[in-house]
Order: sequence, then C-alpha cells, then structure tokens
Amino acid sequence: MRSITALLAVLAAASILSGQEPRAILRPPAQLPNAPPDGSAAPDGYAPIPAWLGQTHAPRPARAEPYSVDTVAAGLSGGFSFHFLPDGRIIVGERPGRIRLVGKDGKPSAPLGGLPEIWARGPQGLFEVLPDRDFAKSRTLYLTYTALPAGTNASNPPRLAGVLMVAQARLSDDSTRLENVKTLLAAEGIGGRAVQAADGSEAYTRSGSLQLNANGILQTQAGQTVLGEGGPISVPPHTSLMIAADGTISIVPVGQGPETTSQVGRIKLVNPPAESLVRGEDGLFRVNDGTDAPADANVRVASGVLETSNVNVADAMVNMIELSRHFDLQVKAMRTAEENAAASAQLLKA
Repeated sequence: MRSITALLAVLAAASILSGQEPRAILRPPAQLPNAPPDGSAAPDGYAPIPAWLGQTHAPRPARAEPYSVDTVAAGLSGGFSFHFLPDGRIIVGERPGRIRLVGKDGKPSAPLGGLPEIWARGPQGLFEVLPDRDFAKSRTLYLTYTALPAGTNASNPPRLAGVLMVAQARLSDDSTRLENVKTLLAAEGIGGRAVQAADGSEAYTRSGSLQLNANGILQTQAGQTVLGEGGPISVPPHTSLMIAADGTISIVPVGQGPETTSQVGRIKLVNPPAESLVRGEDGLFRVNDGTDAPADANVRVASGVLETSNVNVADAMVNMIELSRHFDLQVKAMRTAEENAAASAQLLKA
C-alpha cells in the first residue's frame, strides 16, 4: 500500500513538473524560394517560419456588408486634423499652415487670419488644432506646429529645420481670425550643448539658462563653462547680444551701432545617439567610450525660451498625500466589510 502511494505521489509530481514546462509547438518550415505558395509566405516575399500553415493569410470575409460614402466637405487641401465644435461646425487644420471652419452646409471657410509663422516643408507644418474643453465659453484653441528658428537661412535650411511649437489662441467672435496667440512650448529637439566639467573634460547638458561671469565667459546657470567649437567662449563688453538658431553668438560692441555686429563664437551643439551617453553624478552626460561627440549642424537652439518641467512639486506632493489617504480609507473599508461578513457568517452558523 505504501509503495502504491509513493508511486502515485511520484507520478503526480512528474505531471505537475511537466505541466510547468513550456510545450513545444511544431511549426511548418519557411516557404522555399520560388516554390508554389502554400499559405505561409507573405505577399511581399517575406517568409518567416509561421506558427501554423497559412498564418500570414487573412481569412476571406464570410459576407460583404454594404456601405455608403457621404461627402461632408470639399475643397480642403492637406488636411491633417479635424474636431467638432459645440455648435456643430468642424475646425480643420491643413498641413501647409491653414485653419478652416466647415459649416453645417459642408462649405469650408476662407483660411483664418492671425496664425503664427509656420514652417511647412516636407513632413513639417501645422499639425493639431484642438478646441479647449470649455470652448463654448472661452473660444480657446491649442495649436501644434513647426516654426523656423530665428537666424536660420530659409533659402538653404538644414533637413527638418522647423522646431515643434505649442501655442494657445482665441478664436475671434466673428470666427475669422486667431487672437492672443501665446507660445506655450518651444521644443528644440534632443540635441545638447557642450560644457566643461569640473575635471576639465567635455560633457553635455540640455540646460539653456546661460549667463556671463565677471570675466565675460559664457556659462550655464550652474556655473559650467559653455564650450564653443574652439574651447570656452569669451564675450567682450557689448550693448546687445544675440544667439542664432545654429548657436552663433553675435554682439554689438560698446559704443558702436548695429552695423558693427560681429560674431564672437559659436556654441558647440551635439546630438550623439542616446544609447552612447552615460549620466554622471554631476548631472552631465558623456560619451560612454570617453571620446568627444562631434558638432551637429542640424541641432538648433531657440532663443528666449527655457526647457523646464511641467510638474509642480508642491501640487504633486499634495496629490500624492491625498491618494495615500484615499488608499488607506479604501483598505480600512475592505477590512470592515470583511469583518462584518465574518460576523454575519458566525451568526448564521449559530
């Protein structure tokens, strides 16, 4: 009897172990080149090993359902986005940089006026035109588009020269133009600026808050020296300073007019692959093989804007505390419900 029990236990353990192992599924071989189709090769010739014969062939529909196509609006060109307004009209964004309103009769309006300067070439241009949730009262719209940074040569721009912009605007009462256009975000890309670390090595940062020290050396807000293509950038006394989209720094010397504008340096802008970067304890990035990243002419900077976080620390802490308290209350409520259920079960047994 004991031997039979032991044998059953061994068999049960073996079945459990076998159930935990992945079960191998036999798959047919890949389609041979120039062989008659067997339902496993994709139409473009890609022939992976399928999980089952005919995996890459979609089933034929059992029946065809009739459908009709109704033209809602005509005369649009390069439409990218559309949204319904509370009054039933449709607001349409066209990639070349136009916004139109389509009435209930299906006729699009003339392009709205008052749009910001939009750089529309290739895949860039006007993207989303999104009405605010409270549009019926505020008439607020949000736009995403690309703009050409100041100082960029429009006749010979780099590839994908536009930078992503997010703006807020108000649709005028007569629905013919945008008013109070305000830039909310200027995203200059993923490139960084070269700075000199504390040990004298070259490192990289996204910090765009720049300043001049007492000796006229360009630095970040954290005190790191900004590097140009020839080393640290020294800026002589001046009455005005401008930084172009390609990082070129120009000044008007003290006591001179605008016609004497001169270039004093160019910020080294880099764009190494993200997988090649490592972040140091000082918060700066470096190339993982110890070399210096080459300058990239396609990286642009936007003057007059700063890249910051959209997280309010105080609000985030308050929300976290509130969520923690709600969680505790829910746990206590579940425990109370469980205790009540146990007490009810005891009463029923009695």
